[in-house]
Amino acid sequence: MDGESVFRTLKAAWVWPAERKGQISQYVQFRHEFDLPADDEQAELFIMADSNYVAWINGQFVGTGQFSNYPEKRTYDTLPVGTLLRPGRNVLAVVVRYNGEGFHSYIPGEPGLIYVLRSGGQTVVSGAGVQWRLCPCYRSGPMPKLSRQLFVTFEYDARGEDDWRECKYAPNKAWSAIAPAEAATPPDGEQHVARPVERLKIGERTPSQIVAQGVFRRMPDESKTVAGLMHADFLSTRTVSEAFRHHQATPVPFEGDMELCPIWTDGDGVYVVVDLGREEAGFLEFDLEANEGAVVDVGHGEHLDDLRVRTEISGRNFANRYICKAGRNRFTHRLDRMAGRYLQLHIGGLRDRCVLNYAGCRPTDYPVEHTGRFQSPDSMQNRLYQTGVRTLHLCMHERYEDCPWREQALYSNDARNQALCGYYCFGEYEFPKASLALLSGGLRDDGYMEMIAPAIYRRTIPSFSFAWVLSVAEHHLHSGDTEFARSMMPTVRRLLDGVMDKLDGDLLPCPTGERFWHFYDWVEGMDGGELRKGYSHAIHETRFDAPLNMYLCIALDSASRLARACGDGQTAKRYDRAVESLRRAVHERLFSKQAEAYATTLGQQHYAELTQALAVLSGCAPGPVAERLLERIVDPQTPWQRSTFSQCIYIFEALMTDRQRFGPHVFERIDRDWGAMLLQGATSFWETLSGSKGISGGGSLCHGWSAIPVCFYAAYLLGIRPLTPGFASFEVNPVTGAAPSATGRVPTPHGPIDLTWQRVGDHVEYELRHPKGTEPHFPRLGNEDQVDARCL
Repeated sequence: MDGESVFRTLKAAWVWPAERKGQISQYVQFRHEFDLPADDEQAELFIMADSNYVAWINGQFVGTGQFSNYPEKRTYDTLPVGTLLRPGRNVLAVVVRYNGEGFHSYIPGEPGLIYVLRSGGQTVVSGAGVQWRLCPCYRSGPMPKLSRQLFVTFEYDARGEDDWRECKYAPNKAWSAIAPAEAATPPDGEQHVARPVERLKIGERTPSQIVAQGVFRRMPDESKTVAGLMHADFLSTRTVSEAFRHHQATPVPFEGDMELCPIWTDGDGVYVVVDLGREEAGFLEFDLEANEGAVVDVGHGEHLDDLRVRTEISGRNFANRYICKAGRNRFTHRLDRMAGRYLQLHIGGLRDRCVLNYAGCRPTDYPVEHTGRFQSPDSMQNRLYQTGVRTLHLCMHERYEDCPWREQALYSNDARNQALCGYYCFGEYEFPKASLALLSGGLRDDGYMEMIAPAIYRRTIPSFSFAWVLSVAEHHLHSGDTEFARSMMPTVRRLLDGVMDKLDGDLLPCPTGERFWHFYDWVEGMDGGELRKGYSHAIHETRFDAPLNMYLCIALDSASRLARACGDGQTAKRYDRAVESLRRAVHERLFSKQAEAYATTLGQQHYAELTQALAVLSGCAPGPVAERLLERIVDPQTPWQRSTFSQCIYIFEALMTDRQRFGPHVFERIDRDWGAMLLQGATSFWETLSGSKGISGGGSLCHGWSAIPVCFYAAYLLGIRPLTPGFASFEVNPVTGAAPSATGRVPTPHGPIDLTWQRVGDHVEYELRHPKGTEPHFPRLGNEDQVDARCL
């Protein structure tokens, strides 16, 4: 019996105290005592909440991390709990935070918690009589937003802690019982679905060390957030020996008790800067001894460009507050993930001894195995590949996310880059499938998807809807999962049929109004006005953009392949006719013979590298024109707006249409731009080459779309790409002009493909091992090339 049927069959109720409804950022604790006659190692807990939960049994942590879905399609978790239960009295304790406000990965639903614990023949269900209270430690109610893409910061007062999670605890007057009216049976129309991806793996503490320390002085300002106060604090450094007893050298690892000397007497408190060693994503954790009422403000960030953690950036607040109880304070915040490389702690209100035992995080990684491999004689390329894999992994949690630090949001444009990389290094298809399915749920009546999912946002980017169609087709090509492709086809048809109804003279006009942001790249003239201060992103007149129409061509071509794979030849032919007509119109109306390029917008003389690449990939550029465009892309003197990391994938893919001629340029550019990040100490790849200076000082230093070297090294330098779904047939066609040799492994649904190739004189030698059910093709073999191909 699954969670859906368990909830309904056993009449588990959705519980929430009436007096806490209608309020945002509410932390509510639930406690349910029950008796069991015997052990049962197979016992399971089915649980879901709006908006997030942390659960314990008999004081032992069980799990956290509600999968964010659409309110009408709630997702439940199944947690193994048999080893935590015991015969006799047990207690299930759960803290639930209800957000109540939407952001980039959450749509407000009905606040509540529902669960079924099943052990042998016994069942424990949520319902009337369950004990609850408002959490006495987390501050409920409005709090400063971490960013507009994420939820709020937190404040935790450890002086309110007690043993509420233990069986021995006796609830006091602060506790109440859920009344029958507060226990609602889930409505028949509401869907309950199992978590579509694996649960995150919570790791051991990250190694960390103190790299700066001293005294801070604070200028009181009630208008500032904790992040704002930290950002404005005056810092006065102290040597290690001045700051800590029994320590002399810097940096200082957490190898023992870090007892602070009483240096706070000449300031308002002490500060330390902690280095985790590399970019991390996980739960904030620290352990310190202090007097009751000592205040620990904790900021997190990705760099020390300001010689401190940049806690406040353009209204974003990367800091939280913890108020100490007397003695040992061990704290892990499991309701949100933080990301970055550095922590900064400002500890004020100190009166007595203060010992810092640890500050860092517990990584929360998606449990996926790195089964792909790539190696070349170039050590820089090998480092770039490994850093790309790590960047991608840091941006995988419940779904693909653009960055783990600032937004944690799922965009179809970003997810396309991430999925392509993931196929090659992880060979895992369920995770991208879940992300694509989430995005599909955001299709609106105006024919375009929400910009992010699951969310309702005030604007969207039209071209991202077309990138989603391409991603669905690429998932089918790599995975061979026709069942999933078939499940997505109704959304594909609804999207494209609705868009084609809007064609005006064989071209698609840009949709008008405040909802639509016509973004294509982070460069002038392609960013929808975002780089120009005071410029509205909306347009209200008829306008035709080449990139939008070229993306539509790519989407129609992708949809045609999907339709054929799903046995719908009629729809495929209809899309084929539509794309041919659209290609002709784009070329006739947007190509400038004088400029030898496609204008970004009809009637304007703006030319961008991305537009020309899309002209090649979409088939809008006839053969001789496409060849000339590629020649001009690799010419550094060509006066086009050059693409950023966001859209480089399309530039590189266009050049790879003639890979032996233009492929080396791709890898030279990767070595130059991505290598520049490594030379500056990057441990993950940045959002833009400007690093932290980008995006008004909020540039991300770990961005999923920048993992694309992983894909290009495997698909084009190693040279393995699927030709038919699931790698049933695949090509072996490396860019032999970019390296003298390469070796690697590409995971496929049939098993791994292993390839080693090397240039020997004027020919290439290949050693290939591939699984049964797959067939290799060597499109570039010369008369002197040698192949040793073995089927495993």
